[in-house]
Amino acid sequence: MSNNVNQQPDFSQAPEGATHWEPVSGSWFKADQSKRAWMFFNDESEKWYIGTYFDDEDSGSELIPRPANHQETPDYSWDGEGMPPVGVIAEFHSFFGIAQFRDGTECRVVSAVTDGDVTVVTASFGPHGYHAFVGECFRPLRTEREKFIERCKGLVIEPHKSEMHICAAAIFDDGARFPEDSK
Repeated sequence: MSNNVNQQPDFSQAPEGATHWEPVSGSWFKADQSKRAWMFFNDESEKWYIGTYFDDEDSGSELIPRPANHQETPDYSWDGEGMPPVGVIAEFHSFFGIAQFRDGTECRVVSAVTDGDVTVVTASFGPHGYHAFVGECFRPLRTEREKFIERCKGLVIEPHKSEMHICAAAIFDDGARFPEDSK
């Protein structure tokens, strides 16, 4: 069994003062020299707490430091093949029936781990915090045209769904759009 961990989390999503990321727990850390301890950030309370002391065995050994050449706005793209790269903005896709987030909710990938045939992706859902799902629950951002076609297909009953994308594409290309407030 081999683990493949993307080694660079998205530090633009880190709380103020964070200098390290711990991929197993998905937590942000910073060193507090006065307490001789690693502090971890609690997303719910939005406060820093003592994690481990510098004297503890393996203290900080799993932490990934903020790179010296860190960019606040990483330029990532993803075509949907393989693991989504850390930092990419993707869409949550609930084709497993997960209703925690609405299909198409945008999020930023902060870590992706593959163990055997399973990929687990941790993503930041903004004010809803960090959540981990299997990799199949994420897809690249769709264009407005792709979103329009998908919504049109949802309005059609079987057996006509398979041909609906052709009609919806033609309607979109002709200028039709759904009103934003009717989602």
